[in-house]
Parts: sequence; C-alpha cells; structure tokens
Amino acid sequence: MNNPPKIPLRFLRWFCRPELLKYIEGDLIELYEENTQTRGQHRANWLFAWEVIKLFRPGIVGFDQSITQITQWTMFKNYLKVGMRNILKYKTFSFINVFGLAVAMSVAMLIILMIAEQAEMDQFNPNADRVVRVVTQTPNGGNANASTPGPIAEELRNYANVERVTQLVKSLGGDVITESKSVEVRGFFADEHFFDVMGLKLTQGAEATALLEPRSMVISQATAEKLFPLGDPIGQSIQFSERGLEGIQIDLGMESSAEATDWGSFIITGVLDMKQYSTHLQFDALVSISTAGQIPMIADRLSKWDNHSSAYTYVMLRPDVAPAGLNLALKQIEETKGVQLGDRTFYTQTLSDVRLGEFLGNPISLQLPIEAYYILSILALIVMISAGLNYTNLSVARALTRAKEIGVRKVNGANRSDVFMQFMVESVLIACISLVLANLLLFLIKPLFLNLWVTRQLHLDLQFNASIFGMFFGFSVVIGLIAGLYPSTVLSRFTPVRIIKGVMPGGNNRMGLRAILNVAQLVFSLLFIVTTISIVRQFDHYVKHDYGMNTENIVNIPLLGNDYKILMNSMAEVPGVAGVSACHMIPAMPNSYGTVYSKNGTANEDWFKAELMSLHPYLLTNLGLDVIAGMNHNSRTAGTNQLVVNEYAVKIMGFDSPNDAISQTIYLRDTTWHIIGVVEDFKFQSLVMGEGDKSLLVRFDPSLFNYINVRIDSAEPLETIAELEQKWKEIDPVHAMQAHFYDESLARSNQWMGDLAAVIGFIAFLAIVISCLGLLGMTVYSTERRVKEIGIRKVLGAGLGQLILLLGRSFLIMIGVAIIIAAPLSFFVNRLWIVNIPNQVNFGWGTVLLGTALLLLLATVTIFSQVFRVSKTNPVESLKYE
Repeated sequence: MNNPPKIPLRFLRWFCRPELLKYIEGDLIELYEENTQTRGQHRANWLFAWEVIKLFRPGIVGFDQSITQITQWTMFKNYLKVGMRNILKYKTFSFINVFGLAVAMSVAMLIILMIAEQAEMDQFNPNADRVVRVVTQTPNGGNANASTPGPIAEELRNYANVERVTQLVKSLGGDVITESKSVEVRGFFADEHFFDVMGLKLTQGAEATALLEPRSMVISQATAEKLFPLGDPIGQSIQFSERGLEGIQIDLGMESSAEATDWGSFIITGVLDMKQYSTHLQFDALVSISTAGQIPMIADRLSKWDNHSSAYTYVMLRPDVAPAGLNLALKQIEETKGVQLGDRTFYTQTLSDVRLGEFLGNPISLQLPIEAYYILSILALIVMISAGLNYTNLSVARALTRAKEIGVRKVNGANRSDVFMQFMVESVLIACISLVLANLLLFLIKPLFLNLWVTRQLHLDLQFNASIFGMFFGFSVVIGLIAGLYPSTVLSRFTPVRIIKGVMPGGNNRMGLRAILNVAQLVFSLLFIVTTISIVRQFDHYVKHDYGMNTENIVNIPLLGNDYKILMNSMAEVPGVAGVSACHMIPAMPNSYGTVYSKNGTANEDWFKAELMSLHPYLLTNLGLDVIAGMNHNSRTAGTNQLVVNEYAVKIMGFDSPNDAISQTIYLRDTTWHIIGVVEDFKFQSLVMGEGDKSLLVRFDPSLFNYINVRIDSAEPLETIAELEQKWKEIDPVHAMQAHFYDESLARSNQWMGDLAAVIGFIAFLAIVISCLGLLGMTVYSTERRVKEIGIRKVLGAGLGQLILLLGRSFLIMIGVAIIIAAPLSFFVNRLWIVNIPNQVNFGWGTVLLGTALLLLLATVTIFSQVFRVSKTNPVESLKYE
C-alpha cells in the first residue's frame, strides 16, 4: 500500500470535523491508490493535495460555529473590503505594487512551467517509481555517461530484485523507403520488454510481440502518416537505408551523414503516437534488437564490456525493492568484469531524475543541465525580490498615512494580531490581483520564449493544466505572505498614544531601511545592465568575426549518401556556379576530429593537439585561402598519407619558415605522414571551441566526404540554387537537396549566445522597470508629503534649482551608493565568464561606465520628472494643501 503525502494528510486531520474525518480520509486514500496505479505516484501526490485543498470549505471545516468564529469571518470580510478600498484609493502605489509583482511573477511562473514540464516527464508510466536507468561513471572523475556496455542487460536479468530489463541501442538513423516515398527517421534498436518497462502503449500493433522478431519495426504516428497517409501501415514491407544520422538533432543549418548503407527490408509491426506521452525519449522508429545481430558493426559493439557509449539500460525493479536495491547487483558486476570495464563503475538514476538530475555525457536526448534551471531560478528570484522590496518599501513609507487608521482600529478594540491580519490580507489581495495580470503577461511572453533557438531545440511545450494553475495560485499567496510580512509586523506595532504624538516606531531607521532597499534594487539593475551589454557585445563579436576566409555566397550541401564526384561534375555545369568542392567537416562549424602528432613519434618528446580534416583541394580555393609553401592536394595525393598544414603547426614544430616544413615527416599517433604544403592560418574551429591556436592537418580522403561546397557567382543566387536542385533530382530523386549558406550556418551556430542575451536582457529590462517604479513611488510619496514645505520655501524666495536639489538630493545619494557598490561588482562578475571563453570581446571599465550612465539616466529621469513637477507648483495652491 502506498502512503499519501504527509503534509496534506495532516492538514486534513487538522481542519476536518471529527465526525466526517474517517469517511473523507478513507475515500481520499482509496482515490489516491487508484491514481497511483493509473497515473503514477508523483501525479497522485499532487492530486491528493488538490483534493484536500478543495475540501477546505464551510460544512467540512471543524471549527465551532460560535459567535467568535462568526465575528472572525465578518472581520475577514471587512479586511477584504478595506483592502480593496485602499487599493482603489491609492492608485499610484497600487499600480506600482501590482504591476511590479505581476511582471516579476510572470517570469517566475515561466520558470515554474519549465520545471513542472520536466518533472512530469515519464510520470504517465504506472511503474515510474520502480524504473531506474543504469549510468556509467568513468574512472577519470568527469561527467558520468547515460549509456552503458551492451552485455550488462543480460547480466542484470539474473538478479532476484529485477523484474524487467530493457535496452535501447543507438545507430539507427536513415531513410525508410516505400515504393513512392522516402522519410528520414532516427531511433533505436529495442527489445520486446521496452513498452512494458517504459509504460508506452501502441495505437496499432501488440506491445508484447511488436519487437520480438528480427527485422520488425515500430514507427511513430507522424512517420506512419507520411509513409501511408491513406493505408494501414501494419504488415507493410519497407526498405531501410542507414545514413548514420545522429539521434539528437540540433538545427545548425546543416547536418552530416555517412554514405548510405542498405539494411534491407523490414516489416511494420506497430505504430506509436509519441504526442500522447510526455517522455524523455525522442525517436521516429524502433527496430527489434534481434536485428542488431545481423549487422556486424552493431553486434560487435553490444558484445564488448569496454564499449559504454552505444546502449541505454533501463531496469524495472520488483514492487518491494527500492531504487538503491540494484546497487548490490551493480557492485557484483563491477567486481566480476573489472578488467574488461577498465575501472568504470555503475549507479542508478530514477526516471524523475533523468530530466532534472545531474548532467550526463552521451545523453539519450537533448536537455538543459540542472545548473541551467538553477541559474534561471536565481534570476527569477532576483527579479521577484526586487518587486517584493518595492512593496515592502512603499508600505513602510506610507506608515504615517495609515497611522490614523491603525489608531482608530486599536482605540475601538483591535489588538495587534487584528491589525497584522488586516495588512497581510491586503498583501495577499494585491498578490492575487497581480496573478491575474501576470497570467496575461505570461500568455504574451511564452510564444516569444518558445520561439528562441535554444527552446526550439529542446522541444518545450509549456502547456497549462489545472495543477499548474493551482501551483500559480499557491505561488501568488506565498509571495503575498512573504512581501507583506515585514510591513504588517511594523505597522501592527503602532500604538495610539505615539500616533497622536506623531512619533512613528523606529524613527529615522525606517528611512535608512528604505534607502537600503532602494540601493539593493539599483545594484541588481546595474549588474543586469552591464551583463546584458557584455553578452550582446560578445554575440555581436561572434556574428561579425573575421574567420580569415571568404564564406559569402558559398552553399554547403550534405551528400546524403550520394557520390561526391557525380554531384560535383553535375553542379559545376550550372550557370552562375564559380567553383565546387567537397569536405569531411565544414571548417569553423561546431564539429571536431581531433588527434595528436609529433615530429619524431617518440614518447619523450612534445606531442601537439591538432584537428585532422579531409578536404577536397578546391575547397581552399573556394574559401580564398592561399597555399604559401609547397603545393595543394591533387588527384595523386588522394587517399595517401600526405598533409597540408597551417602556419601555426609550422611555428609550433619549430621550423624557421613554411618552406622548411615541406617534405618533413610527422607522426600521427603511430602512423607516418608527410607534409607537402602549408596553408595560411584561418579560423577552422568553432569560435566557442578555440582561439585558433591549434594545428590544422589537411588530408585528401574522399571516402570521408559528407558535403559538397558550391561557390555561387550570380546576381540571382536563389535562381542558381533552384537549378542546383534540378541537377540534384536528376541524380537523387528520393532525397530533397538541403542547401545551407555558409555564413548563415556560422551565425546560427552562435545563436545560443543571442538567445542568452535575449533572456538576460529581458530580465534586466524587468529589473530596471521594477527599480524605476520603486523610485517613482518613493519620489511621489516624498514630494507629496512636502508640498506645503515647498510652497513656504518658494514664498521665501527659493529658486527652482534649490528646490530640485533639496527634493532630489537623498535619491542622488542612494544612486551614488548603488553605483559605488555595483560598478566593481559588475566588472568582476562579468570578467569571470568573459576571460573563460575563447575569442572573447574586449571587456573593461568602459562597458561598466556605459551601463552606469544608462542606469543614471533612467533613474534621474524617473526621479526628477516628479521633483520638477512638484517644484513648479503654484505656492498659493501648495499653501492651501491640507
């Protein structure tokens, strides 16, 4: 039997009438058991808490219906009325509080939506609390890997604590082909236990047998609709062409693929609608794992204990076994297979920790590391605190205005707790009004957020449901209680005698506290401003970076398994094409084929890191790069151990000039290579991967080519691309040509930084708006309190400048203190991240000065707009005030 959550259960027992408790509690526990079996324990916990909250109503609450309780309910209604009247009476302050809390809450609610969506992943599985993923810890102490060696699945099936084991194997990415259509799919090899362990149900086909026989394939509903829009896919025979597509697809404007390999025919045995499930798994097709034995390369990987990067292992434990119960079995496997494992160890990860747990290497799907959610939560918390400080600041500042009201209440018999409750109710009421506005703002910003490049890669949905709205309401109540706690405590301490004398509790300490709160807001604002400017400048530096090569009007086209020579010759015939080449990897894109080399190949000498690329000789010409010594590759050097190196490699090896390096021998690990040419230095690495201080070794191996590169010299490049597509269709009528402009792909590869600038900039904007609203509120309150004083000073001859200085001096001091604190803090905080990224933009005090000037301008305009207005007031009208 599963135990319901303790806190909601205790709350129920506290408020429920004794004669009803046993019946209500029994019904709720029965409902909880049913929800646990059908929806999973995590979901059942939330539903149980929601049912308890709905029961908190008259007729069930077990307080005595005495006069005292009736009076308290009457008082509570009075608190609501008075609170609403005060909100309507002090419109300026109410707007500042409501709007400030609303914009801050909208950001916090967006983060809550993200976290809630990740927490709900895989919770539809009725056995979610019993399913764990086995994780491999590498011996070097780095990030653990989400994958495991293939043989571990069979070993785990022998242990008593294990009910089921299923395994997903990578290396399924290519084209499903029918007589008339071809659809690109990515997926895994899986066994017959997969659907049982992961809790997935097929819309067509039988889960128990769909992946039982060799050459069986289950496809997604979306794939089925593309392949068989009118017919039944079950039992259909298809051909599969493997192209080595990566399981995780990231839109960088291009994607590589290996030469197509025909894997033969498969039978469609099932269809799965992935849209029905919120799961961390993403795939278009599953092939029975028994098929892997017919593919030597994959069968070899699955048989080796020292290969821990191909398989993902999930274990369903028996009902009475905790997740830690598998650790003993894993320990025994480590001991018996220690030599083959090479000191690698294993541990388990629950399904709920897959998306919100530690970041693992070789992930099965793309996800944000948990640290990213921490950072987003901290940023939202800072904005939330800033809005809360506004409420606290303005509420305490208005103490004298509310003093008479408090005095009247206490003289008529109200005690401190009554006054405290009055202001707490007002605070929660403002928070609830802010919640309505926050939801409207959230509906506006959510589409913008989902349209960011990063969020599109993560496939976020951020859908609302009843539990989410319940969380939002609870969040707003908590915010109201926290924001109102300090003002309510301070204002409830007022005594009628001190109010009559005009003495406020704390005296000048209140002003000191308000100054501290305003300074804190301004510090946060300046930190955000400087950070935003720094990220925007870094992003602009990346976008406009000089790579040392010509990337304009070059179109990169994935080969998709076609012969590069046929495509090159065909596309060279198109008018407007100035040059065609081919390559293994696109230079300066985020890919890597690293190696090490030395001059003599001995262990006691220096070995240098290098990037090994296979490029067609024409690519250097297309990119406008010169071979400054020796010669470029040609047809005679294809497939040989001959290299063209860059200038940096010549320098690091100690040669006096590029000509001295020609005909020299170097060693790549244990292989001998010969230098035939030296190319000028250029940025061949992605900007986030290195400064360019790395050796480049260029070989000519056509068997590795993944792309062709077309340089267009035409006034109408789009028309030229259309003609290229016609040539492509003549050669490959099955696949659509994928053309990507080189410069656009480079910009897209750095788009993550643009998204980061957008997010930080938006939060900075909110922080500044909230801070300026707080300053506006304090300025309005301060100036309105001194209208009569200003009139007297003007009658006595005070000038406009004197009055502006008098009213604005305290605010200028606060701004100055904030700048003194925030300027060095902003410099050092941003310096920490800028110096640790490659190809960083120049960062110095000029950026901080620019941010400071912007903050000073906004704060000054906010303050002196009100100060100037009051200073221009007619003294006659001022002296009639009050």
